Amino acid sequence: EDASFPSVAPLLIYDAETKEVKSYNGVGTAPSKATIELFKEEGFDTVPDLHIWAQLLPASPDMIIRLLQEHGTMSFSEIVEPAITLATEGFPVHSMMLNNLDFSLIERIGMSFLLPYNADVYLDGQWWRPLHHGDRFRLPDLAKTFEELSEVEKQALSSGKSREESLQAVRDYFYKGEIADKIAEFHQDEDGLITKEDLANYEGKWEDPLTGTFHEYTIFANQTWNQGG
Repeated sequence: EDASFPSVAPLLIYDAETKEVKSYNGVGTAPSKATIELFKEEGFDTVPDLHIWAQLLPASPDMIIRLLQEHGTMSFSEIVEPAITLATEGFPVHSMMLNNLDFSLIERIGMSFLLPYNADVYLDGQWWRPLHHGDRFRLPDLAKTFEELSEVEKQALSSGKSREESLQAVRDYFYKGEIADKIAEFHQDEDGLITKEDLANYEGKWEDPLTGTFHEYTIFANQTWNQGG
């Protein structure tokens, strides 16, 4: 799935032992306060674009941990190590990324006011300068988050906890620990909807995938929440 961390993370997996295809609905849910009545009271007929109320609960950390616990052999620290390196050292801005982030001067100025953190991340805080092909794009905050989660797992393992328990410690740190605190505090400060209780209660689930046939082939897909992705 082409999405950021933490974001949506639909998953299809084939279990070679059971010969079963499973779907995981790593799409996130709306926070408990996000009711139709609330949106209508505030004058919204649909979920507003570029608005904090459009955010779903983070799904990918839950999916990653469940996948590792039930079908994996590696640790979270092992799988995240290349991502830490890439986020720290950066990579050249490629043509597709440049096309998606080819903002006009007016858009860059607006982004710096409406989404200042995003402007810092994607424009390096330089609203007056567009991205150029080959610019070095880095994500140091993402690297620090991964390092933080990795350290939680390492400390759990060193304290004698099992692999599964240490993976759970990573998940708990995100959904019930310091990262959850930061997400909830941000939403409180910005009049958002996500609460600490929403994060603590979030849980993705395994489900049967949709199936169809084409000639001699069986086609599998996530349920309709995946929007055909």
